[in-house]
Amino acid sequence: MGALATAPAAGGRLDLQMNPMYKPGEQGPAPGGGKVSASLSAGGFTLDSIAMEWLVVTPDSKVAVKGTATLNGEDGYGFVAYGYDDDPDALRLVVWSLSEGPYPQANTVYDNRRDGHYDLDLAQPQPLAGGSVQAHI
Repeated sequence: MGALATAPAAGGRLDLQMNPMYKPGEQGPAPGGGKVSASLSAGGFTLDSIAMEWLVVTPDSKVAVKGTATLNGEDGYGFVAYGYDDDPDALRLVVWSLSEGPYPQANTVYDNRRDGHYDLDLAQPQPLAGGSVQAHI
C-alpha cells in the first residue's frame, strides 16, 4: 500500500514544511510558534496544522511534533511529523482521522513509512530525495 490510503498507487513528491518552536518563556509541552504543512505533488492531499500538542528535539538531532490539522480544508485530523537531521536526512509524516482516536491507529490517512514504529528512535523516516532537515536545540 502507498503512503496515501485513499489512492495507494498515487506517486509524486511530498512537500513538507515543519518549523515548530517554543516562544520565549514557554515551558512546553505544546509549542506556541511555527506550523506544519504538507502537500502531495500529485494532488488530493493538503495538510495545514491548527495546533501543536508536543515537540521533542533530541541531542542526536531527531525531532517529532504532534498536533491537529485540517486535511484538504476539513478539520478533524491528527498528525505526527518526524525528522532526522542525519546523513541522509529523513522525514516521516503520519496523518489520521481524530474520529479513530487521539493517536494513530491501523487506519491512517497518510503514512510514508507504514511499517515504521511511532517511537521517535524507531520511526524509520524515509531518506530525502531533496531538501534538508535542520534540528535546533
